Amino acid sequence: MGIINENTYATEQFKGVVVTLVVIAIALFFAAGHEIRRLQALKAIVLGNFIYCILKLFIIILIYLKLLSFDVLIGVFNFLNTTPVTLEILPRVLRIQTISDILSPFIVGILLYKRDIWVKYRAMILFILFASILFSYARAIWLLTFAVVILNPQQAILKKNYFIRATTAVSLFASLMILGPAQYLINRFYGENIAASDQIRSQQIAGLLEYSLARPFFGHGFGAYIPGIIRDSNAPYTYEVQWLALLMQVGILGLFVLLVYLMLGFVFMVKSRQSTYWIALYFMWLLMGFTNPYLTSSVAGIVFAICLYLSNEKWNNMGTERSLVKI
Repeated sequence: MGIINENTYATEQFKGVVVTLVVIAIALFFAAGHEIRRLQALKAIVLGNFIYCILKLFIIILIYLKLLSFDVLIGVFNFLNTTPVTLEILPRVLRIQTISDILSPFIVGILLYKRDIWVKYRAMILFILFASILFSYARAIWLLTFAVVILNPQQAILKKNYFIRATTAVSLFASLMILGPAQYLINRFYGENIAASDQIRSQQIAGLLEYSLARPFFGHGFGAYIPGIIRDSNAPYTYEVQWLALLMQVGILGLFVLLVYLMLGFVFMVKSRQSTYWIALYFMWLLMGFTNPYLTSSVAGIVFAICLYLSNEKWNNMGTERSLVKI
């Protein structure tokens, strides 16, 4: 539909959707394989996000020390064809948020849930993750992290292993101190920027609903956007309220097909306390499509893989201690 309607960005958005579906397909392939493959995949996901968080914090420090200019940073992101969300939350202290930040709460969940993944380096990884999450300065990511920690079903692990519990608490407190005075945390929920952000989101909802009604079943096609309502000039088809954007672009029928594909992995899930936790987190992530455009990217497929692998109690109890050397 996007090509038929001659949408300029049809191919670009279609690539993002294809990447999402391919990563999900790979996750399903690993799910059907040996457990060592699944655990190796989880370790790789943790390591990749940890490296991203270190680089992000390093950039924030360089900017604070005036060793890196904001213009150079934006130039690098433009070269990488990505647009970060940035804001000066304290003098020379920059907020940086990219699509990769949505993974960090799930990585926290993995480290608290799986006892045989990066055991020796867990304290350091948790500290870096919490600091990076705070500097993302995103309400949805903060709330998701809170849910990941508080609702974690492996409470027995936290009760028996005082080191993990203490490390988690110290990491969170230290990260809060890094961020600065509490008023800046409060301003993230009640400040002037929030009122402006919520107003923009309300405008998007009204415009996307009106535009969707013109072609409710098949939509306007990939790459479609509303000329008077543009969130990102580099990718004008992206909106914070992505579910409504997808409804406008692919219509009711296309959205139904996408939802069916996203739910395929649940046939592997076992009904248990553990699976309920990860399924709940997965649906929380899907609901984040009402606040940020996270749903069509490789990150979406990785989130799917994490929730798929860790929701199956049978897989998680299948001799991981015997099959892997603890790192």
